[in-house]
Amino acid sequence: EGMASAEHSKKLRIQLVPFFATSHIGPHADLALRLATVRPDTVEPMLAVTPANVSVARSALDRHGLTASAAVRIATYSFPDVDDLPPGVENLSAAAADDAWCIDAAAMEETLTRPLQEALIRERLPTLLSPISTFYVSPSSPTS
Repeated sequence: EGMASAEHSKKLRIQLVPFFATSHIGPHADLALRLATVRPDTVEPMLAVTPANVSVARSALDRHGLTASAAVRIATYSFPDVDDLPPGVENLSAAAADDAWCIDAAAMEETLTRPLQEALIRERLPTLLSPISTFYVSPSSPTS
């Protein structure tokens, strides 16, 4: 336990938080995998997605092979409650055209998304955070 904790604390823990879209999750998964394979002894990348986007993230990682994809952890945080969005629709690719604005609204409304992402940050304590552009860091953020 002590040895594992010491090794874990030496690694650069990078938390990547892509936007709620397949076109963002794929490149973030590729970046996480690249970071893991270039510096496996010093970098521990984690892809943070909502539950309905885990299969999108896993698919993006698995296309590089199971051994490579195992080097990237996937963590989840809840998708914000949005009244007009059907349950389980957490990705622009899965949203009906009339519902796409709800995905954008969920991402852009800081009061909806920030508490959910901050809870994951507090739980995982990343060394480096690479958030979507809608994450606002302030002096009271756990990343400050």
